[in-house]
Amino acid sequence: NLENNSILIIYLIEEYLSNANVTNACKKNEMINKNTKSIYLDKFKIYCLINQKKIDEAQLQYDLLKEKGFNEKFFQSKIEYLLGYTEKIDNKISDKNLFDFHLSHVSNNDFKYEPTLKTNKYIWKYLSSNNLLINLDSIDVEDEKKINLYEKAAAKNTYSKKELFSIYKKFLFSINQLLHADESHKVLPPYKARALIYQSILLTDNSEKKFNFIVLLNELFKKDVIENAF
Repeated sequence: NLENNSILIIYLIEEYLSNANVTNACKKNEMINKNTKSIYLDKFKIYCLINQKKIDEAQLQYDLLKEKGFNEKFFQSKIEYLLGYTEKIDNKISDKNLFDFHLSHVSNNDFKYEPTLKTNKYIWKYLSSNNLLINLDSIDVEDEKKINLYEKAAAKNTYSKKELFSIYKKFLFSINQLLHADESHKVLPPYKARALIYQSILLTDNSEKKFNFIVLLNELFKKDVIENAF
């Protein structure tokens, strides 16, 4: 019932896309009314028609869009590949918005992207939902820069806290370090100290020790101004 509902529809589309639910994202096209004016939605409708195997209709909508003077090389190269106009894969990745990022992904079989703290939260979520983030089974726990990135992202709610604590479980510590964690964490880099204390929380069955470790872990997060990850 909204007179111009484009902002709402785009919001809903990106919510579903970020959760790897293309089907429900495309269903939001049903909300478009005669007052809805948005190039973003015009482009998304064409993609959805391709995704639904309605190629003839997608081609018609694409031609109509070009007749209006539309000229966006990134979108055109991706859509023309998906339409089968060309077999050449364009490996260019755009993170201008989530839809462009999705097009970058679905048109490239060798898609790789390294997020940063400046990366949009929807793209972080999309990467996680599509298993495009770091593989927990092969993670290099010595890569301090990478671990710090995920810690800061978790603090900003762009990366799963659950995944972060799963990373902490991957660290290997000696028996001596675990037995004297309250002291041995002091000589470790901050990210390894947090991993050691977290593992100590999981291992101890002494309630008082567990509580003290929890308080300590919170302090270690606060010290690096990433308390929200805790």
